[in-house]
Order: sequence, then C-alpha cells, then structure tokens
Amino acid sequence: LEKATHPLIRREMDRFLKERRRGVAVVDVPLLFEARMASCFDATVLVSAPASSQVARVMSRDGLPRAEALRRLRAQWPMARKERLADVVIPNTGTLAQLRRAVSSYQRAFALLSAGAAAAASNPAPRSGRARRPQ
Repeated sequence: LEKATHPLIRREMDRFLKERRRGVAVVDVPLLFEARMASCFDATVLVSAPASSQVARVMSRDGLPRAEALRRLRAQWPMARKERLADVVIPNTGTLAQLRRAVSSYQRAFALLSAGAAAAASNPAPRSGRARRPQ
C-alpha cells in the first residue's frame, strides 16, 4: 500500500510546498522518519508522547482494540529514535491546552526565523561580515 500511495503523497506535498515558498509551511507527515522524508524539510518537529498514551489515543480515535493499536505502533520506529532525529521535540504529556500553547510558541518562533531569513536574503551582508572601507 505504501509503495502505491507514497509517490502520490510526495507529489502532492511537493506541489503544496512550491505554492507556499514564502513563510512557514506545516506538513503533517505521520511516518516522516520511517519514509526517509526528513531531508525534504528545513526543520522537523515531533510531538512526542509515552507509548501508553499513544495506545490509548489510537484506540479512542480509531475505535481499535488494544492489540491492533499496539500492532500499528510497533510498525513505527520507537519514539526515542525519532526524538533523536527531530530538530524540535514537543512533549505531549499534559493537557490539550498545554500542547496547543507549546505548538503556538514554536509556530511563532518559526515565523520569526522565516521573516529574518527572508530579510537577510533580500539584503545580503558582505562575505567577511565587515563593511569594506571606501578606496
């Protein structure tokens, strides 16, 4: 199934990102590291949760029995491995309101970084970092 869907998903993602070349674009990629797609992005953000919370959430969200939820999670890389690869890890161990605040903080930070990068690109500094003296 992944061999059939990943190329289509990748094309759609590329189209989405080309349309939004300025500013910050957020793409939700559930198997980002497993599919070896992290290099497609300037930065990766992982929302991390303990395995017990993940199982409970999958069961609740998808209406699955515990055994099936565990099977799906075991098909993914361990959270610790993904945490080592991510640029930013947001722990999801509190309330939904706490998670939303953390995500909003990072979203604002990325927007500021993007604006600064755009400003720097439109007004490049001399390579040496110092202004040259007039001759």
